[in-house]
Amino acid sequence: MKSIETERMILRKFKTTDIEDMWEWCTDKKVGPMAGWPVHQDRNFTLRILTGFIDKEEVYAIYHKDTDKVIGSIGAHKRNVGNPYDVEIGYVMNSNYWNYGLMTEACQALISYIFEETSFFRISVSHFSVNPGSRRVIEKCGFTHEGTMRKARITPDGILCDSIKYSILKEEYTDKLLPWQKEEF
Repeated sequence: MKSIETERMILRKFKTTDIEDMWEWCTDKKVGPMAGWPVHQDRNFTLRILTGFIDKEEVYAIYHKDTDKVIGSIGAHKRNVGNPYDVEIGYVMNSNYWNYGLMTEACQALISYIFEETSFFRISVSHFSVNPGSRRVIEKCGFTHEGTMRKARITPDGILCDSIKYSILKEEYTDKLLPWQKEEF
């Protein structure tokens, strides 16, 4: 797993020493339910999730340079068994860091890495209709709305909601590059 550096963050492999930072956002009632999982009640459960992140190498820790803290996670998961060139991203961030453009910065860095360093040519992402913050990140990253699965999910806190699907293709990504960037690509 190659680390990815942005202006304010480093996307890197998780370490077991990240448990305290991860526990902080996993116990936040504003975070887990919007990402599709219940608020963690047991530190050992969080440690098992963290260990899975380390073992699978699909999920990056989002390390914030200024605070010397892991403030979230972002991953790229192979979900579409019929298309080996398709990957789905998912992300979560400590609510204390929301609304600063950090997740958009992390997503844009991961998208660039995927299209420039791997063989994937399609990235998908989704969000719950009750999560407008995630929608803003997705739109800022240039994803195209594919459809809405109406009343398709129940959040861990019991809200019946739509699941909204998006994707971006490699050619759409490269079309948005500036001419000098395309030469490097």
